[in-house]
Order: sequence, then structure tokens, then C-alpha cells
Amino acid sequence: MNGLPSRKVHPAFRPLALAAVFLLGLPACDGSQNEEAERATEEALATTASAPDTADTADIADTADTAGTWRQADTTGGRTSGGDTSGTRAAGSTPSENAAPSGAVTYQTYRNDKHSFSVRYPANLMQPAGEVGNGNGRTFRAPDGSASMLVYATGEGTSERVRRRFEEQTANPDLDITYRTHGENYGWYVLSGYRGDNIFYERVEARDNTLKVVRMFYDRSQEARFDPIVRTVSNSLEG
Repeated sequence: MNGLPSRKVHPAFRPLALAAVFLLGLPACDGSQNEEAERATEEALATTASAPDTADTADIADTADTAGTWRQADTTGGRTSGGDTSGTRAAGSTPSENAAPSGAVTYQTYRNDKHSFSVRYPANLMQPAGEVGNGNGRTFRAPDGSASMLVYATGEGTSERVRRRFEEQTANPDLDITYRTHGENYGWYVLSGYRGDNIFYERVEARDNTLKVVRMFYDRSQEARFDPIVRTVSNSLEG
């Protein structure tokens, strides 16, 4: 299915692992230590749970972060994915404004000023759920825990680092990879498959000495809805 797994799986997340990462925080550092911090968040996302957890559900009013902001972009009804944020509204406005048609997906754009990148996320399905590192990125979660998303960037974005990560991930015994591809000279790669009982998708790319990562998890019950969302999110990564 265009790089996304179609095998049926069952939902299984654990919220406390992710909550612990958010509560403890991640160190403000660069290089390999910084990568370890973000990878720790990835591992927490890989084991988060389907039950809603108010302790680590994002405060949607938290829009003043100097490292990243998010704005509504559009619904899926009219145009292809991209960085266009025309017709935006403040994220703190009430949900009744510009309400999407029933069943439509409403996207907002998360912008990270520290590393100068942006990506869209399904705002009516996920909420911001914590900063990654010292302004390096953001996590997002569905209120019911059925899906989660991690996006972040770090320095030292080289093709060698992308290649090394690609080889580590494809050799990871915890991942059942059903699709893999990478760019020429490992400028980027995409993986998808299964982590335990969850579907996962990962896009990593190096550009302008910055490594950018987008990773999503969603359970079997959300497969039909999230497969096209994953493509929209991945294609929207800019910067």
C-alpha cells in the first residue's frame, strides 16, 4: 500500500512510558548525546498506550514555545499536502472555528524555529504532547492513545549518519520492516512495518547539516484512516 503495511494487527500501547519521558525531560545537548535523548523519546512512543492519560495529554493552549509553533493549514478536502498555511488561525482559538466537515482531517503546521523546518499534523486527531530536547521538536498524541507522532531535528545531518541509522533500524529485532527505501547516497530513507502490535512509519533525511526525523505509530483500528495521513505528513516535511 504505497510503502505502508497492510497486515492486520491489534492495538497495544502503554502511556506511562511516554509520560515518564515528558515528566523527566530531555537534555539540552548536541551530537550523539542529543541523538540518544531523541531516540529515548522514540522508544517511549513505541511503547505508549491506547488509554487516554490526562497527565501527558498536551495542553493545546501551549502555543508560545519559542522553538516551535503550530497553525491550522486546511482540511483534506481541497488540495495536496505542502507547506501552505493560507487561511490559518491561532491554535488557541475555539474548536468551533473553521470546523472541518464530519470525517475530514484538519491539519495544522508545526514550525520549528530552532532548526528551521516545518511539518503538518492531523490537528483534530492529535494534540501536541511535549517538547523534545531543548526545542528540537515535538511529540503529538491522539487523546485516546491510538496514534502518536514524533518530529525533531538535530545537528550533524550527514548522509553517513542517515546510512548508519538506516542500518541500525533495519537490523533492529524489535522492528518487523515491510517496506524500506532510501535516496541516493543516503540523503534520506523511509521505513514502515510493525513494532510489536503497532504499525510504524519513519522518515529520516539530512539537509543543510541538519538531521530531521518524522516517526508515527498507530494501531490496527486506525489503519484505514491513518495510512493517507502518514503520506500527507511525510510529504509536508520542509526545511
